[in-house]
Amino acid sequence: MIKISRKRGSKDRKKRKRRSDRKRWITPPYYKPFPKVEKGHKTALKLWIWEVRPMTREGRLRWDRKLRVRLHPMTYHPLFRVDSPVERINSIEAIKEFALEVIGYDGVFLIKGFSHGKNKRHIKNVTLARVKIKQMADGLMAFVDKTQRLSRYWFWRKWKCII
Repeated sequence: MIKISRKRGSKDRKKRKRRSDRKRWITPPYYKPFPKVEKGHKTALKLWIWEVRPMTREGRLRWDRKLRVRLHPMTYHPLFRVDSPVERINSIEAIKEFALEVIGYDGVFLIKGFSHGKNKRHIKNVTLARVKIKQMADGLMAFVDKTQRLSRYWFWRKWKCII
């Protein structure tokens, strides 16, 4: 017995397509996939820098008052895209230097990369690291955390030299 989602007693105006026919997707002519590169042979990564800002009071008040209690008071804004060689983000110290050079002002930022997963826009971005840049007496200093996603990459050096 095939289960069909429709009201009891209703009839279709035309014959329904089978599932195997519906899942066939025709590639549009403007779609050109990236050439595949073997694991460990990439020389550069496409990175996306996002800024984390607190939500304004007016923005919070637009939400329903029952939902406002559970609302996360931060907003995320994409800034720009950077092509980075893998040597510039292979350790925490390298990410600090990279962030100070590329971003250059204080705030909280997310360094996002692109994963192989697909969403409805056919691009899925994932957070590789979070960088906080603060103004100190010496000048700008960067602090890096949330780098768990970078452990998937072949170039990541997770052990720090303490000697």
